[in-house]
Amino acid sequence: MERILVTGGAGYIGTHLVEQLLSQGHFVRVIDNGTFGLSGLRPFYGFNRFEMQKGDIQITAHLRKAVNNIDKVVHLAGIVGNPACSFDKDICNEVNVVATKRIFDVAAKGNVKHILFASSCSVYGYGDEVFTEESKLNPVDYYAETKVKGEAIAQSYQDDLAVTLCRFSTVFGASRRMRFDLAVNGMTASAVNRGKCVIYGGQQW
Repeated sequence: MERILVTGGAGYIGTHLVEQLLSQGHFVRVIDNGTFGLSGLRPFYGFNRFEMQKGDIQITAHLRKAVNNIDKVVHLAGIVGNPACSFDKDICNEVNVVATKRIFDVAAKGNVKHILFASSCSVYGYGDEVFTEESKLNPVDYYAETKVKGEAIAQSYQDDLAVTLCRFSTVFGASRRMRFDLAVNGMTASAVNRGKCVIYGGQQW
């Protein structure tokens, strides 16, 4: 059994991940500030291998408590998407960049062995080719810029921790913390409720 910390574990992806990790027999601790509520984690509150810590990744003391006796960290927490990030770039930088640096620093000083950093395919920008891990990064919006900076922070700790970067593509589907700002979810909701879905552009694949 591994002891795993999930930052942002009450979110769209986090609630799924927590369920999977628990089903695999791991101990799971979540740190989340509850911005979008914590109800998605209620089904796990009775598990003796689950621990909820309401806290903020921007606060070092909260992070030190969160990483105590943890083997691995999955860092999902952050402000997601360019509209949200562009609304207040200073706050976005504090959460997506400065707090990411803080997480890696606290983990490196503790006994954490491995961190997975949730990045985004948006770091590639636009292009017609199939992107790979070796493709040039070309962020075209502020959200993508913060993810490029986050990746650089993660890679700078490779001498202290095992680091994995995951560049998520467009996610979709049901979740205990549902999102309808995602393209496929929005189109599906429109198709169900209005009998049609609008696709802007039309050349995407």
